[in-house]
Amino acid sequence: MTVHGKPAGKRTPIREAAEPARLVGARAKSMRHVGSAEATDSELAARSKLARALYRRSVGQFRASLAAMSMDEMLSAVEAKTPAETIVRVISSAPDAGLPAESAWTRALARGAERKQELIERAGGCLLPVEVARRLEISPQAVKQRIERRALLGVRTSGGRWGIPARQFGPDGEVRAGIAQVLKSAPDVDAWVILSLLVEPDPASKGRLMMERLDERDVLRGMVERLRTYGEHSAA
Repeated sequence: MTVHGKPAGKRTPIREAAEPARLVGARAKSMRHVGSAEATDSELAARSKLARALYRRSVGQFRASLAAMSMDEMLSAVEAKTPAETIVRVISSAPDAGLPAESAWTRALARGAERKQELIERAGGCLLPVEVARRLEISPQAVKQRIERRALLGVRTSGGRWGIPARQFGPDGEVRAGIAQVLKSAPDVDAWVILSLLVEPDPASKGRLMMERLDERDVLRGMVERLRTYGEHSAA
């Protein structure tokens, strides 16, 4: 017996690889022009094949993590504010699922992703350069230049995009006093490390972060000294 041309009782295989392949195909036209060079058909085919392999591998790990999660962990993942945060919570809840016991590097990556998500939440979330540009009434390119000059705190998020922690802006919409001085005092210290120090709760005031008290001379001096010490230890 058949139903709509398909044998009854047989399940249609899940087409996991179809979506990335379709996306790659849809973008093929725009991908042909990279700078002045044109992408060849073989390059596009290789990209499509790589996308399918990456998709299968990612879905396999995601399913293994889901199977190992507790009900509380699942609820926590569902309550996440963004899809990216949901993925981080699922993978970090069971980073060893379906992997050899010696995969220490995988566990470290999962812990790092979860830690970064926590920092972003404490920083009030991350704004895009275009959002900051509207707030400061400058161009998105000028925003990126301020990040590069260490006049504005920006961290690299997934996909290499800039994320600008929201709580570094004061109630007036301007960058808080002291942010640039802190950044410039530690040119060799990673922005994620600086963010981790700036979003620490201030023990002397309820609910405020260290970055929200940088307008106080003693707090600013203490933060600059901590970062200089960190930089010296890292270089040693």
